Amino acid sequence: MAKGILAINAGSTSVKFGAYSCSAAKALDLVCRGEVEGIGSRPSFVVKNPEGKPVDAHDWRRADPLDQEGAVRFIVSWLETYQADLEIAAVGHRVLQGGPAYPGPVLVDETVISELEKLEEIEPSHQSFEVAAIRAFAKAHPKLPQVAAFDTAFRRTMPAVARRYALPAEVAGNLIRRREFHGISYRYISRALPRYAPTARHVLIAHLGGGASMCAMLDGKSMDTSMGLGALDGLPMATRCGAIDPEILLFLLRERKYTTVELETLLYKKSGLLRLSGVSGHARTEGQQIAVRNGRDRLFRLPDREVRRRLYGCAGRARRLRVHRRHR
Repeated sequence: MAKGILAINAGSTSVKFGAYSCSAAKALDLVCRGEVEGIGSRPSFVVKNPEGKPVDAHDWRRADPLDQEGAVRFIVSWLETYQADLEIAAVGHRVLQGGPAYPGPVLVDETVISELEKLEEIEPSHQSFEVAAIRAFAKAHPKLPQVAAFDTAFRRTMPAVARRYALPAEVAGNLIRRREFHGISYRYISRALPRYAPTARHVLIAHLGGGASMCAMLDGKSMDTSMGLGALDGLPMATRCGAIDPEILLFLLRERKYTTVELETLLYKKSGLLRLSGVSGHARTEGQQIAVRNGRDRLFRLPDREVRRRLYGCAGRARRLRVHRRHR
């Protein structure tokens, strides 16, 4: 029986996974990947082979609630049944923040979990669900080793000028810093890039999806990021606002009497490309089809232009940082 590793990316409504077999040469070969989505509403499961072809699917009835722990149990049970020749030896989790305590991947124990839970107040829309998945695996399979890998670990090479905010030290402390929220993705790209552009040193990379960001790299190391303390800053995203004048937030709190919960919902779930288009946060898929049918396809020029404007702004900031480093 081959030893395997299960990689997990857990969110508020989904648990994505990839199962890999470990060869004698210590290489990882993809066995399958899939996800349980719609947790909390109408859950569904799909799994695909390494070529991307679906091999199995499952739907739950609305009357059958499924939480994150149930999703974890279902994934492991499916692997034990349909990939019986693969023995999962360890689980790796994508976790947003490691904080000052964890500069790199760490073997998870109760102390680690407690430290990660303390960081939920900084970015509650991601961190809490990732920690919940770790707890779910620990409960379902307590003897299975788990390792947490952190997006924020990649930004540790950023110079202080790129990480700091212009706030009093007693306010900023050790936690209020600019962070990198797609660091695992960027680390992979930094390692793969030399195969395609071996002489490239100064590189600007964009991670574009429901969440979006940019990263400026020098010799494969992070120098600057479009994101900030949380996962809102920078490029406008599917439903997240991106960079915004803080005075707008003060105005909403002071004059419109927004609560913090209402403000968080507005910025995370009701803004971004969704509001720029007025139709959908998926500007190139069903959203555009809806817009065309309603004679509103011109609205999609606005999110395109706004994203390009922000892209150019991030590129300019990265170039200024490069000049600063050369002349300091």
